[in-house]
Formats: sequence, C-alpha cells, structure tokens
Amino acid sequence: AEYDESKKVLSKGTENLLSGLRAELEKTVFWTELKSWLLIGLMLTLTGIALWLVWRRLNKALQKSEIAFHAAEREIRAELGEANEKILQQSKLSQLGQLTATVAHELRNPLGAVRTSAFLVVRKYGKENPGLEGLMDRVNNGIVRCDDIITQLLDYSRNTAAKTTRVPLDSW
Repeated sequence: AEYDESKKVLSKGTENLLSGLRAELEKTVFWTELKSWLLIGLMLTLTGIALWLVWRRLNKALQKSEIAFHAAEREIRAELGEANEKILQQSKLSQLGQLTATVAHELRNPLGAVRTSAFLVVRKYGKENPGLEGLMDRVNNGIVRCDDIITQLLDYSRNTAAKTTRVPLDSW
C-alpha cells in the first residue's frame, strides 16, 4: 500500500512537474514569439525608414541632375545658335566673295578692251591730234583707278591667313 501510495504521489508530482514545465515552456515560447515579432516589426520599420531616406536622397540627386541637364541644354542650344549664326555669316561672306570675283572678272574684261583701245587710238591718232594724248591719259588714269578698286575688292573678299613677321621693338 505504501508503494502504491508512493507511486501515486510520485506520479502526481511528475504530472505537476510536467505541467509546470509545460506552462513554463509555453510561456517561454510565447515571449520568444512575441520578441521575434517585435524584432521583425522593428526591422521592417527600420528598413522602411532606410528605404525612404535612400529614396529621398535619390530624388534630390535626380532633381539636381535635371536642373544641371536643363542648364547644359540651354547652354548647348545657345552655343548652337551662335554657331549657326556664324556659319550663316560665313556663308554670306563666301557668297559675297564669289560675287565680288565674278563682278571683278566681268569689269576687268571691258576695262582691258578700253585700255587697249585707248592705247591704239593714241598710237594711231596721237601724232595728228596733240590734245588727244591728255584725254587718253585721263582715260588711262580712270582705268588704273577702276583696276585698283577691283584689286582691293578682291583682296578684301579673299580668305587668306594673316601674314606675321617678327619685328625687333628695340630698334623700332
């Protein structure tokens, strides 16, 4: 009987011990799960904050890049406009040079004929008409003057590089 009684007490003590251990285990599991969920929540919150901060920085960098891009675009457009104006001006000057060369050629041919004719008139009729030489000299002077103007126009319209020479300033 004592054995059975001891066995019952031992069995009841074991049950109490096991139920206490079970309760303690459930309590530990509950707190561990609660701490895990809180930790996961905290990690998700921190991740969200970090992502928001990164997004904010990237957004500011993007805005700065857009501002820089638009400024560069305006500068490039201005430079292109200036280059276009310069090309247009050079084209006009080139056309003017071609026109000047054409006009010079077309004027020099008749001037050459007038010069030759004046020479022949003086040669043929100069001895008989002494006043004719003075008139023909005026014609020749006019021809030379026109020829000089044509030469100056051609020189101005040419695209030549400037000729530079060294000059010692001390002796100057």
